[in-house]
Amino acid sequence: LMSALEPDNTAAVLSLTTVLNEPDCVLQDTLVPLVNAVNHPDHIGHLVNQVEADVLLWLLRGLEAHSLAAILNGLSKEDVQPDGSAVLLLRELADNRGLVRDKVLPLLHQAEPQKVACLVQGVEASKLLNVIRSVDVDGLIILLDNTNADLVVRLFAGSLDSALAAVAGGVADVMRQPAVASIVKDTTDHLQEGLSKAEHVIHRGQQARGAGEGESYQFGDFTRGLIAAAEDDIKQVARMGKMAKATSSRPASTDDDDSLTVQDYARGVMEQRPIKEGLRSVQTQWAAMKQNLQPIVGSVAESFEERAKVLQDQINRGTERVRALSCGSSTSYQKGIKEEMKF
Repeated sequence: LMSALEPDNTAAVLSLTTVLNEPDCVLQDTLVPLVNAVNHPDHIGHLVNQVEADVLLWLLRGLEAHSLAAILNGLSKEDVQPDGSAVLLLRELADNRGLVRDKVLPLLHQAEPQKVACLVQGVEASKLLNVIRSVDVDGLIILLDNTNADLVVRLFAGSLDSALAAVAGGVADVMRQPAVASIVKDTTDHLQEGLSKAEHVIHRGQQARGAGEGESYQFGDFTRGLIAAAEDDIKQVARMGKMAKATSSRPASTDDDDSLTVQDYARGVMEQRPIKEGLRSVQTQWAAMKQNLQPIVGSVAESFEERAKVLQDQINRGTERVRALSCGSSTSYQKGIKEEMKF
């Protein structure tokens, strides 16, 4: 920790002095266990160099050592540099003591540390604070607990409206049910995986048309990416065939794609044959396993049916809430019923 401090940084020396002048209970119960628990104590030194003492003290006084250590262990060295994501966020917090007390500390205390680290790394500091400032902390914690972390980062890094919609009270209420929360978690995992794959294809399409780094999407990039990916696969098989043809005394270079031939591709297909035969063997074994899995699959289907009933029950309760608040013959009542059923 001390090795990371800048000796000529007067503010950093004063910050450390201020921290060490805290009551013994803070030093013994939080600071010392924190230094012992973090994987890289020098990260704390980097933060002391860049962040106001008040912010550091708010965290030390408001959080337990294991929570702070777990979050710090999820950050990288780049995150604690002068322009790192953690430093920028803590600087923003310096003028928001009330926000730290009422929302940031409860969030850091209750949310999963690794997901908090993902938010810090993936969402611009000002955007993240806008979300925290605008939403209910309990709803945000429920969302983080039951949603794919990368998808939450994607939502929060976008418009504020998207983030607010994701943490809306109605959504949080529904996800308090364990069965429903499980469905949401599985769904968002698949959704994030699909979005990541689509982004990879689009990026490959942008490369194929010679787009510069950071250039925006253009119509046709996705299709161009699919074609380019297929070409990459064909070239990879041809390179394998070319390597198989090469002798030990005169190895072939696979750097020049223009020299690849149809014969190289055919030879590459032959080289892949043992792999494919192995795959067919695995598929045969899997088919046999599926026969044994049928009873388990049936029980899973019953479980999904039970979850669907829980979801329908939530809808029915929502309908009852609207009925309790509105006159059955009014337009607002009818509109409310439709909105609840749509939800």
